[in-house]
Amino acid sequence: MKNFRFKSFAKLSIMLMGASFLCVFFSCTVEGLNEYNQGVKYVNERQYEKALECFNKSIALDPNYYNAYNGRGYVYNHLAMYEEAIVDFTKAIELKGDEPDYYFNRGNAYTYLKKYDLAIKDYTRVIELDPQHKNGYSNYYCTKAIVLIDQGKREEALHYLNKAISIDPTFLRSYLLRFGICTELTEYDKAFNDINTFINLLPNDSFGYYMRGRCYVEDKKNYKMAIIDFNKAISIDPEDGEYYQGRAITHYNSGKKDEAKKDFYTACLKGDDWSCEQLEKLFENK
Repeated sequence: MKNFRFKSFAKLSIMLMGASFLCVFFSCTVEGLNEYNQGVKYVNERQYEKALECFNKSIALDPNYYNAYNGRGYVYNHLAMYEEAIVDFTKAIELKGDEPDYYFNRGNAYTYLKKYDLAIKDYTRVIELDPQHKNGYSNYYCTKAIVLIDQGKREEALHYLNKAISIDPTFLRSYLLRFGICTELTEYDKAFNDINTFINLLPNDSFGYYMRGRCYVEDKKNYKMAIIDFNKAISIDPEDGEYYQGRAITHYNSGKKDEAKKDFYTACLKGDDWSCEQLEKLFENK
């Protein structure tokens, strides 16, 4: 049975970038402002489709209301419509001028699309406009680190991630990226420190428990603790097939093949193709 292989940094890098969502009201028609305010309310409730409708109405009522474009771009980012988000953030910048949060949000959209040079350019502009913008600095350093990771320059990437964390010790993406580097370098003590910090900062996120479970398997062969973490991840998000795959591998490596088959089967049902392949092999070798 395979050892775990940590995914490309793409999944780690796009998580938890944060966003700046302005709720500042400047010149706008009363009707447009009302729709905008309702859109903000829906965003806070994470009802993004409804928020999108409101921002569309706000823009239709006042095509020059820049906050509405920023709001709609923010929603587009959450709906993974990154090209549309960039168009809206660019429009907001054209209408309002040098607003750092608009550049910050557009930088996030560029990062999602892996257009790192453009993202770095926007984050740099954020810092120029607002030297106290912590998220601007953190995302700038993280994006620089991603570029270096893609180039295989892990030590240089660590330098930038350390700077991001020194600026904002609660910036989650920095810990995930540094965790990924440390696992690739088999520096598991450092990896555990980072994933533990991530879990402490975001205790209700399933991904942190899943990644720590993998660390327990790879480094310590501590299958008992790994199962506890995989169970926790599954309890938070029972629809992610990869979590069942992780628990299946752990069961298999600890000699519990029947439990492994059950979890591979569940992972297969949830769309994990690799688990489907392993399930077939296990039944062939029965």
